[in-house]
Amino acid sequence: MAQQSVRGLSGFGAVPIPDALEALSDERRRIVVRVLHGTEGTTTLQELATEICLLPDGAQDRDRVVLDLHHRTLPKLDALGLVDYDPADNVVEPRSALGDLLGLVEHVEYTNR
Repeated sequence: MAQQSVRGLSGFGAVPIPDALEALSDERRRIVVRVLHGTEGTTTLQELATEICLLPDGAQDRDRVVLDLHHRTLPKLDALGLVDYDPADNVVEPRSALGDLLGLVEHVEYTNR
């Protein structure tokens, strides 16, 4: 049986359904997808944490956000092929597949209201 994939609004690449569901099962990962969508080039871990904390529903403790991103969120998104994360240099770069999840992120967040 062929691996089914999810296509978002962007039309770039394809994300296997199990990977898409795993990526979107965590709120912080959904936030990272939203923040990094449309970003070109690399972003530092510190910049990403700051952007997350500036969101209206963002976290209050930036240091905790940095730790979560570094140890849990970004390694998972990297393993799923959605970002390239270099933990030694603390830089992250979105892959084209990340955009495929934006429509799903918006749907999940809309239905969770």
